Order: sequence, then structure tokens, then C-alpha cells
Amino acid sequence: MIVTGLVSLGLNYQYVRTHFRQEEEEEIASITRSLRLTIENYVNISSYINANKQSASVLDHPSAKVKLQDFLHPYTELPDVISATVIAPDGRIIAYNSHSDDSAPAASTNPKNSIAIAPELALSFQRLVSSNTEHHTEHYIELTLNGKPVLAHAVPLDTAMFATTATRGLGWLVVVLDLNEMNGQIRLFLLKSLAIHLVTIAGLIGILSWVAQQALQRPLQQLNQAIQASKDSGVFSLPSSMPNNEVGFLARTLDAALQARRQAERSLHQQTERLQQQNYILNQLAKDPTLYTDYRSAVRGLTEAVVKTLDVERASVWLYTDDRSRLECVDLFERSPRRHSAGIFLAVADYPQYFRALEETEFTIAAHDAHRDPRTCEFSVHYLTPLGITSMLDSPIRSGGQTIGVLCIEQVGVPRQWSLEDEQFARAITDLTALALETCDRLHAENALRQSELTNRALLRAIPDLLIHMRQDGTYLSVQRSEHVHLYNPNHNYVGSKIYDVLPPEYAHQRMRYVHLALQTGQPQVYDYAIEVDGSLRYEEARVVPCGQDDVLIIVRDVSDRHQAEQQIRQQSAELEAALEELRQTQAQIVQAEKMS
Repeated sequence: MIVTGLVSLGLNYQYVRTHFRQEEEEEIASITRSLRLTIENYVNISSYINANKQSASVLDHPSAKVKLQDFLHPYTELPDVISATVIAPDGRIIAYNSHSDDSAPAASTNPKNSIAIAPELALSFQRLVSSNTEHHTEHYIELTLNGKPVLAHAVPLDTAMFATTATRGLGWLVVVLDLNEMNGQIRLFLLKSLAIHLVTIAGLIGILSWVAQQALQRPLQQLNQAIQASKDSGVFSLPSSMPNNEVGFLARTLDAALQARRQAERSLHQQTERLQQQNYILNQLAKDPTLYTDYRSAVRGLTEAVVKTLDVERASVWLYTDDRSRLECVDLFERSPRRHSAGIFLAVADYPQYFRALEETEFTIAAHDAHRDPRTCEFSVHYLTPLGITSMLDSPIRSGGQTIGVLCIEQVGVPRQWSLEDEQFARAITDLTALALETCDRLHAENALRQSELTNRALLRAIPDLLIHMRQDGTYLSVQRSEHVHLYNPNHNYVGSKIYDVLPPEYAHQRMRYVHLALQTGQPQVYDYAIEVDGSLRYEEARVVPCGQDDVLIIVRDVSDRHQAEQQIRQQSAELEAALEELRQTQAQIVQAEKMS
């Protein structure tokens, strides 16, 4: 507003200054032209010029100069007129009169004599004097004389008074006008305009202040009060008297932002409650002992938890068969009839797109419109439509890096837009399902291993042999003692010891030879040997069997009784053979005797 006022004031000042300048130019022009007309008429009709003496100039008659002085005097008495001067073509002053000094300066033949009247006009007059006589042009010159702003008007004089030859001469009439009064009027007008502008601006400021008070400050106070009240109540109420301006727009924008924030807070609160409920359900399921002992019961609990937590109609767990050609429903829970069922099969070959998506998906198959989703639309005719299923959320069950089944969550009726929380909960349930399956499989494997170990221990206890588990370098890994086989050094700690620390060198070398032979050939090696134990000679059979790349199992059996029985058999056989030989010899003697007789 202030800038606009200043610009307007400046433009107004330029207009007024131009207007006053035009008036001053018109005023001085009227004076100069009137004086020029008087002088020219006087000279033209003067009887001083003799028609027979055309070479004579009026300048030669002093009375004519006095007459010209008389012509100038009334005009210099006019307001604001400082001086009037008649200048000859050669620069001489013919007549001069001033408002403050009535005496005319003496005429001079010096062309520069014009400088004596107005030195500041010297340059302009010099240009006028030296100009061509054909340039009949008026000139306005604005300058400062004796510290005062003036306006000089120079008009050409074309009369016979300047003629020195047969040709008429061109002189100048110069009138100087004082501009102080004009400048004073301009300053006065500027001050008045400035005062009017200041009063106008002050009034506009007052009006704008009142308007701002009514249209801005009061609505802002109401809006601030509503905001302060909302801090206590938690609810923002938009004041009803908001104007339809920037403040009203701000208030409505703030109200919309706060409503959006409240909606976001409600959504966040609901989301937090759902997450807390889901985490609680997952925590309870993780604590359920059946999850780690009874897989079937654990799956039943998981499907019920999914239906209750996600508020859906159906949830089921499916596992691949051994040949991975079909999915078998391990448990299906339906909410309305509260019924569990199982035994349904889905062939992989019948639904190739779905099973391909099940293998490729990283997290879940969230089919908001199961009939149109390319991953689940294959079920539309024979599965989804008969059961009224509209939306499916399937999460693959993976174990050991392989997909072993799927958790299927199904919405019946109105289609459902699955949220990120729904998908995360489904993933958590599939993780628990995989954990339950792995845990139960591990328990079954551990039970089978335990039973196998018990069976093996019973078999080992039933075997009357000494069992030695030995490494390739001769280190004893374990020793299963036997009542029927006496150890060479029974008090020695065999586990971790080397064979050379236990047996005599010849026996150790012999056994290590068969150990290396068994590992090289991969075939059991059997050898017998006799060893003195506790002062008695014992006969033993060693069977070396490879049980790994670097390990062997050595079965040592005491065969002393067998060796003794074999010796007895051999002795009896020798005795029998000797008796038979003796019998044969006796028989031969009898036959010989009979022949001789």
C-alpha cells in the first residue's frame, strides 16, 4: 500500500510539474511573441528607414534604441519576468531591460557581449548567433541564474532593422522568466498530495485493521480456543462461525487433518489390538504341549485358532503325499458347524497354476477375489463355487528348504481384502505347523533311535564276545567287556589309549595288520591267536569288521574250549588212526599166515 502510494505520488508530481512547465512555456511564449510583434511592426513602419538608403541600419539611430528600450520596459514589469533583451545577428545588444535594473547595458560590437548579460546563456547564445539565418526556430532553455531557476525563451527577429545590406538580417529576442513561483506551487501541491496520501493511507490502515479484526483476528481466536479445548477433551470441534476466507480455509483444513489423524489413530489402535491379540494367540499356541507331542491334536488347535482370530469360516492344513503327487487334508475346521474333517485329496496335475504359485511364492498367496485371481481361479468351478468361498489366503508350509504342505484360510460370503497383519499371522501359524511336524517327527525318530539303542544294548549284552571300537591309528574308542573273554590288562583304561600301550608288540602288530587290511578291502578279516592271560594260555578268535572310513569293530571270542575240543578230536583221531593201522597190520599178518598154511 505504501509503495503504491509513493508511486502514485511520484507520477502525480511528474504530471503537475509537466503541467506547470507547459503553463510557464505558454506564458513566456505569449510575452515573447507579443513583444516580437510590437518590435517588428514598429521597425517595419518606422520612417527611420529611408527607401533610398537601404544600406543604412536602424542601429545607427539612438532614438530607435531608446524606443526599443521603452518597448521592453512594460514587459519586464510583468510578474516573474526577469529580463528582456534584443540581440543583433552579430551578437551586439540592441536593447536590454531588467525587472530589477532599468538601465540597459551599453551596446558593444563584441559578439560575445551577450555573456555580460547572462554568462550561463553564453553557450546557447553562441549557438544561436552562429546558426544559419534560415533556422527560424524558437528555443526554450531551463537553467539557473544567480542561484535561481529560470526559463529563457529565445525567438528570432526577422526585420529590416538589422539589415546592413540588401538582405534582411536575423536577430534574437530573449525573455527570461523566474521559475521560483512555479517550483513553490509544485512543492505546495506535492505537500498537499503527500498529506492527502498519508491521511488516505492512515484511513485505509484503520479500515484494514478493523476488517482484519473482524475477518481474521476474531476467527483466529475462536480457532485457537477450539484447539485449546481439544487438548483437554481430545476432540476437535470446528467453530460454526468461521468466515469463508483464508482463516476459514485454514480452520477447515485443520479440521480435516485432525479428523484424518483421529481416523489414523483409530486404525492404528485397532491394528495394535489385532496384533496384540494375534501375538497372544501365538504365544498360547507355542505353550501348548500337544504342539510338541501330538501332531494331529496340534493341527486341530491351530486351525481353530486361525478361524477364531481372523474371523473366517474355514481353515485347513494340507500335506503332500510321499510321492508329492497330491495334497492330503490333515485337518479342516469349519466355524459354523464347529466341525473337524480330514482325508480330502487334491491332485497336483489338476491345478498346475496353483501349485506352481505355491512353490514360487515367498510368503503367501493372498487372493482377495479367488475366482479371478490367476493363482486360484482353477478352483472356481469344482471347489470355490460349491462351497461359497470368495477369498483365499494360502501360506506354504516349508521344512528343510522344501514345501511340504499349505495352510489354507478361506472366506465365505462377502469377499475379504486381506491385510498385512492377516498375512503375517498366517505365516506365523505355518511356522508353528512346520515346528509341530518337525518336533513330532524328531520325537518319533528319537523314540525309534532310543528303542534301537536299547535293542542293540540287549543284543550286545547277549553276545558273549569282547567288542572293541578302534580307529585306524590304533586308538580305542570304546570297549564292551565280556565275562567270557579276559582282557590282557583288565585294569587299564582302554578308551583313548593306543593298542601298543595295551597289548604286547607282536600281538599289536598282528592286529593292526588285519585292521588295515579290513579298511583297505572293505571285507571282514578273521584270525586266531594264542595269548597268555593271568598265567594261563588262552586261544582267541578276532573278527575285524570295517564300520566307517577310519573305524573298525573288533569282535574277540574266547575259543579255548573249541581249541581244546579240536585237540581232543585230533588226538582221538590219531589214536583211532593208529588202532586202525595196527588192525590193518594184524589183518595183513593173518592173511599172510593163512596163505602160508
